[in-house]
Amino acid sequence: MSRSPLQVLEDPELSDWQHAMLFQNVERTRLSNERNFLNWVRTSLALITLGFIVQRFGMMVRGDEAAVAVSSLVTFWVPILFFVLGALMVALGTWEFFRVRKEISQGRWYGLAWLRDALIVVTLVFMLIVLLIFVVGNL
Repeated sequence: MSRSPLQVLEDPELSDWQHAMLFQNVERTRLSNERNFLNWVRTSLALITLGFIVQRFGMMVRGDEAAVAVSSLVTFWVPILFFVLGALMVALGTWEFFRVRKEISQGRWYGLAWLRDALIVVTLVFMLIVLLIFVVGNL
């Protein structure tokens, strides 16, 4: 039966060098989890900020009725979608951080690559939709 790294750290038969290396690996994993969480937060803040920029930019656009109709679509729905995507990313990033932290403390970390991949695909699809809205609005 394998023991978790935290249980192995308490083993009195470890040499000082083995203890230091194992402790360093556990701490490196914890810090990596924190960096990952901060990356989720930074990305979500960037999306929310982009939503504010699109909304403010739409307030400055004035023109004919077609441009006003498209700009109202862009200035209302696109920022809301950015806000929702940013909130979803920070919520899922927080959930992922606490889940991984619990698994690290228990000595069993498996990861959920599908969550990261799903968010990347959703973000790319969303960005393509926003691009299409801007392109169609400028035709």
